Amino acid sequence: MWKCKIIDLLSKIIPVKCWQDFLIRKHSAGCRLCQNWLAEKEDIHPLLNLEPAKESIKDFWPAVKSALLKPKPQSGPSLGNWSLRAALFLAVVGIGLWIYHNQRAKGLQDEGGSQEKFHINYILIDNKPAQTYLYQPLDSEMIFVWAEKDESDKNR
Repeated sequence: MWKCKIIDLLSKIIPVKCWQDFLIRKHSAGCRLCQNWLAEKEDIHPLLNLEPAKESIKDFWPAVKSALLKPKPQSGPSLGNWSLRAALFLAVVGIGLWIYHNQRAKGLQDEGGSQEKFHINYILIDNKPAQTYLYQPLDSEMIFVWAEKDESDKNR
């Protein structure tokens, strides 16, 4: 009886027809209590993966034989299909190279200029020279300047 309740719980937890079909076929086939509980076959009919009727098997092997004897059309790779794929591939590669070349040329023009964008002669803190650090993130016009007292001045 406890097995029947576990099987019922599992079929309700996982409401997948093939899972319920498996549970019904494996458990209910050997359990008298479940066979009595399933009064009519119509109650479980929508849950079962139905097997084909025996009448349809009569025409099965002749249909297989006729399908095997039918000549198959020879279809090799068509020139149009491959040429279209090759043209699209070359177009994508060409556009990618063109974009890469334009971006690289633009970057070289920006770096090639001799005009200074930022210049510091010296920085003083408390009228004394300071340790200065400059940081410019890549692809940015922003420059960070960090200045601190010189280490030798801190000990005095």
